[in-house]
Amino acid sequence: MFAQTIVDTVSHNKKVVLEEYTGIHCGYCPDGHKIANQIKAAHPNDVFLINIHQGSYANPGAGEPNYKTSFGDALAAQTGLTGYPSGTINRHVFSGTTTALSRSVWSADANIILAQPSYANVGVNAVVDLQTRVLTVNVEAYYTANGSTLNMLNVALLQNNVEGPQSGASSNPTQVLPNGNYNHSHMLRHLLSGQWGDSIKVTTQGTLFQKTYTYTLPANINSVDLELGNLEIVAFIAEGKQEIITGVESKVNLTNFLNAKDVSVVSVSSYNELCDAKIQPTVKIKNLGSDTVTSASFTYAINGGAASTYNWTGSLMPYSTTDVVFPIISSFTVLASNSITVAVVNVNGIADQNVANNSATKSNILMSSNSSSGSTGHVFTFVQDQYGTESTWKITEDATGTVVAQGGPYANLAAAGILAHTANVTFSATGCYTLMVYDAYGDGINAGTGAGNYNLKNAFNQVVVSSNGIFGKEDRKVFNLLSLVGIEETAINTSLSISPVPAKNNLNLNFNLNDTKTVNINIYNNLGALVITRNEGELSTGNHTLDINVSKLSKGIYYLNLQVGENNIAKKIVIE
Repeated sequence: MFAQTIVDTVSHNKKVVLEEYTGIHCGYCPDGHKIANQIKAAHPNDVFLINIHQGSYANPGAGEPNYKTSFGDALAAQTGLTGYPSGTINRHVFSGTTTALSRSVWSADANIILAQPSYANVGVNAVVDLQTRVLTVNVEAYYTANGSTLNMLNVALLQNNVEGPQSGASSNPTQVLPNGNYNHSHMLRHLLSGQWGDSIKVTTQGTLFQKTYTYTLPANINSVDLELGNLEIVAFIAEGKQEIITGVESKVNLTNFLNAKDVSVVSVSSYNELCDAKIQPTVKIKNLGSDTVTSASFTYAINGGAASTYNWTGSLMPYSTTDVVFPIISSFTVLASNSITVAVVNVNGIADQNVANNSATKSNILMSSNSSSGSTGHVFTFVQDQYGTESTWKITEDATGTVVAQGGPYANLAAAGILAHTANVTFSATGCYTLMVYDAYGDGINAGTGAGNYNLKNAFNQVVVSSNGIFGKEDRKVFNLLSLVGIEETAINTSLSISPVPAKNNLNLNFNLNDTKTVNINIYNNLGALVITRNEGELSTGNHTLDINVSKLSKGIYYLNLQVGENNIAKKIVIE
């Protein structure tokens, strides 16, 4: 028994409980999240959100998290929903016979509910013992007027800050994390009161109802971690399975900390490929202590070398996590496979009290094998899928951060399919470059609506980097431009002679083969774009003369590449 302490006995209007049916593959659901968040922001103490991952759009793909619960299908079945996202406002029927509502009317319908008087109030507090993981939730309901004969108390356990995938995330940019993942909020994880709640037997004016729930929190649900610092409770009273009268929310308080200053290094992440001696790790840390962390000192070492120090400042509440982005680290020797180890040393100026969780290592950071030489001019070919408006790309010089070339978004196609786009890319400096390809929807460019792909080729039609288009929100390729000789004549073999110089209508090529070889001829313009290609097949030993029609080429400088077997001979030509 406990005395009434947490519920108000004064009459109030109804509170809003917005249950949104959503899924990680629902492209319009982030817009629903944004609208729901806006409604709550306008009424922070009177609107409570529950995001229910349910239906086919919530089915995880290979390697994806499963956010569904055993309660979602039954909850959805009583709404009459026909699409996603759908939401219910207090499970009220505003028109027709169903409670499911389009996101376009959530705000207006929430205001209707907020203006109605409620015959009951609800209060709740919740606490979890960090050592036993036992969650205790005390709920009180007080009836300021007579209620219906069938009232059910529902207690929902929700989780915030769940990092994961989400289609259409760009329509709700405030919940997109720096690494491109989505920050899921108000996610239903469990119903402590069961599928439809616990019955309140007496609902007459002046009645005080009290109930305590205990639940030992598992480490995870459906292999998705249950982070104790990100939990909240929403309790509400419903008339049977439908009409919600009012509700309340509460954060889950934490008790029984072992240490005051205890920062755990959860993980170290970085790109998996290096071109030069530059790396910028992101370190995920978790505050397991009772004190709010405002500063922390880290040591880091690359490939087992000498340790350096990085000092971080911020604000990290107990049992919360954050990503610490280190500055760019350089001046180390790049190996075929590299690693970086990070450890926390001090917390708020004092030694961390639990050394067992202080460090983590990121390994298998590979040296890039992609390189290009012999041409300033390259050609980037981007083959879009149906949804070209989702696709963009850029090539950046690592040393200066200069964007060398970029493209997209492109127009959508009328149906599933592909369309190729080419861009000439001219480099003015040797060194490392990064090619980034982005898909705003989060399913790459080869996911069932067209087998998109991309590649970057040098002036001799050699592939520098390429992709089959299968990725999520972004794809990263790095490469090293080893030399800058333009598409000038190369000193491979000078047995090739070309006439006349300059040429106007035809080019005559004369060369000698020591044995039978496959011969291909490619001509590129000054930017590296391929303008003429011929496959001569296998030519026998001896002298050969070939005639090439160049009458359709504009005046200017071009470069001819004669590929003989595995060898290339490059010559500059002039068309007048």
